Amino acid sequence: MSREIPKAIIRHIVGNLHVSTSDRAVIADLRGRFIDPEQWPKERRKAAYRYAIKVHADNRALYRSVMGGMI
Repeated sequence: MSREIPKAIIRHIVGNLHVSTSDRAVIADLRGRFIDPEQWPKERRKAAYRYAIKVHADNRALYRSVMGGMI
């Protein structure tokens, strides 16, 4: 298995979550969908979770800018 995290899959999953979803719920959703702790080394899981939280934060920022009339 590749050491790279599947960024496109993570973006897709996180992109389908509501922006008010908590970071903890985002991680739980990833864990429940496709991240198997027995097959993913700890560092790879942590990298995937960090990336998911970043994508989610970017989505929140986009939402705030759209709803705030900044775009």
